[in-house]
Amino acid sequence: MVNLTPYQILVLAMLALWLIPLMLVWARFDRFPHGRELLAVVMLSPLLLTEQTLSAFEISANWHFLVAVFISLPLLLTSLLSVAITRLLLDPARYSAKMILLPGGIAVLASIPFLFYSLDYKSGLLAEAPVGDLTQHWYLYGYMLLCQGVSCGRLSWWKNGSQTISCSSVIRWWILTSIASRRPSRLLGA
Repeated sequence: MVNLTPYQILVLAMLALWLIPLMLVWARFDRFPHGRELLAVVMLSPLLLTEQTLSAFEISANWHFLVAVFISLPLLLTSLLSVAITRLLLDPARYSAKMILLPGGIAVLASIPFLFYSLDYKSGLLAEAPVGDLTQHWYLYGYMLLCQGVSCGRLSWWKNGSQTISCSSVIRWWILTSIASRRPSRLLGA
C-alpha cells in the first residue's frame, strides 16, 4: 500500500471532488444558456492545483516549468463566471461580454513574463512562498496588486454599475432552476 501524506490526500480529494461539477455541467450543458462559460470554468479549474500537485508529490525539477504558468487562471475564471451570471440576468444589449472578459485577458497578458523565469527561481517559489525581498519578487508583487485591483473594480461595477443584478435575483434564479430541474411540470402549472 502506498503511504500518502495528509497533504497528498487533500490534493487527491480536491481533484476527486472536481468530478462532481464536471458531471453536472456535462449532463445539463444543453439546458444552460451560459453552458459554454460554465464548461470552460469547470474544465480549467483543476489547473489551479498544478503547483500544489508538484509540491505535494515532490515531482522532479523537470516539471517545475509549470510553476506560475497558471497564475492568471483565477482572474480568468472569475471573468468567465461574471459573463455567465451576466448572460443569465441581463439583456444581451445591456452588456458586452468582451468588456467583462477584458480583465482576464489583461491578467493573461501580464503573466507572460512568468513563463520566462528561470527554473531555479520557479523551484524556489515552489519550495518557499515569496515573502519579503521586494527587489527580487517585484514583478510577482506587482502582478498580485494588479489582480486585486481588477477584482475590486469588478466588485464595484457589480455593485454600482449594474442596478438590475442583486444577490436576491441570483438566489431566486438558483432556486427556480433547481426546482425546474426536478419537477418542470410544477413551474408550467400542469
